Amino acid sequence: MHQVILLYSRQAGGFRPAASTLPTDDPVFAGSQLTILADAAYRNQDAHVGSSFCYARTPDDRGMILHRFPDGDTDRLSAATHVLIGDKVAAGMALGLASGWPHWWRGGPWGELYPLDRDHLLEQAQEQLRRQQHTARSRTIEEELTRLIVALVDVGSAPLAITGHTHDPALLLIAARDILRDWASPDWSFSTGEPVQHSGVRITFLLPDGQPHSDGYADLASYPQHSPQLITIANLVRAYTNSPDPATWSTLLEKAGINTLDDLLSWAEGFTPTPGTEDLRRTLNDNHNQQITALKATAQSAQDALQHEIFELTEQRDGAARASVTLQKQWTSARNQWTEIREVLETENQQAAARLAELEQRALSAEQQNDHLSAENDSLRDDVSRMQDQLVTAPPPASAPAGRAGLIHPDPDATVGTLPGSHTGPFTLPRAAVAQPHVTGDNENGDDHLPVQPLDRLQLILVGVAYILLILVAFLSETR
Repeated sequence: MHQVILLYSRQAGGFRPAASTLPTDDPVFAGSQLTILADAAYRNQDAHVGSSFCYARTPDDRGMILHRFPDGDTDRLSAATHVLIGDKVAAGMALGLASGWPHWWRGGPWGELYPLDRDHLLEQAQEQLRRQQHTARSRTIEEELTRLIVALVDVGSAPLAITGHTHDPALLLIAARDILRDWASPDWSFSTGEPVQHSGVRITFLLPDGQPHSDGYADLASYPQHSPQLITIANLVRAYTNSPDPATWSTLLEKAGINTLDDLLSWAEGFTPTPGTEDLRRTLNDNHNQQITALKATAQSAQDALQHEIFELTEQRDGAARASVTLQKQWTSARNQWTEIREVLETENQQAAARLAELEQRALSAEQQNDHLSAENDSLRDDVSRMQDQLVTAPPPASAPAGRAGLIHPDPDATVGTLPGSHTGPFTLPRAAVAQPHVTGDNENGDDHLPVQPLDRLQLILVGVAYILLILVAFLSETR
């Protein structure tokens, strides 16, 4: 079994092998079948569909199994494709590998490719096929399986497009092939997911809103309106799902001597009582209609609930968006206010610091001035005390008349020494005025009268200075 990796080439405008174990001159590369099947022509709404599988025969009767998945790395949503190709590859082997082979390339680096052992692949495919055949006996797929087999019997070997399925296409095909074998048609080429039908593939499961091109068409969501074999095939499918395993089903067909499609249908007709055929058909149709009505009601309820939930989510989203805008505005306003307050506080802090520094400087200056004034006050007190002592202790002059001994007549030539305090030089006493005899114009008695002399000028000066110093001392005392 050879392997090929196909990718879409923008330069070439189509699919080209990116890696292959086939020779470059292999006939499969010369034709267009491989590239046509590889190109699933995915649409934008198909980006989530996941993997799909395709099985077809080459012109030289080799089997091809294609695993495809949407690839968004190119300039269009194309399929990246991993192909297995070789001799004696039947549909059963393809369905088994499509149901769970773990080595399909699903994107990313593919590493080194090498030819695979066919027998080993066949064993893996048969193991997966047996598991799926057990799963296919579930009653949950019975209705879709019945409608699929009705469509396959009706179209014979013609192409068939299928829509409306809810179960895995590979699982439905495994059950249909297990029931019909090759009696309806030996051609079991299939595709499990296509936007459109391709030539060379008989059974095509279309993606939602896919485009069928063939006359054969089946909607597995509803029973066909006119099918003469509906009841017979429904009994046939019920017999299949009642069989416990594939071996029991094969033994049952073999014992019944079934070798053709007519044999199979005739055998299934034996399960239906002839008198009540119309009643049974009517009952089946009524049951089907009831099921369809219930499904529609359920779907409508689910749709209404979904729409309501979408509406609530939209309201919540809009409310959250509005709240976010409001919070953003509030946060911006708060941030601006905080910035303004911080700037005001910083300015006031700076001003307060400046005022504090100014007050501290003024306090220091006032303290220095107070100390200086205190020293001046003490000096002035000492000067006043000294002058008072000098006034008290000074002796009267020798020529002073009686009654005037207490008056001081300083020496006109005396010089007072330097005094402490604010005085910085000697203080020179002014020369005293000498009293002259006062002679009146009329001295009839010839008496000599000595005139009263005025207060010594020096004493007046000293008294004035002492008075001024006392005033300064009192002022400084009140200031302190």
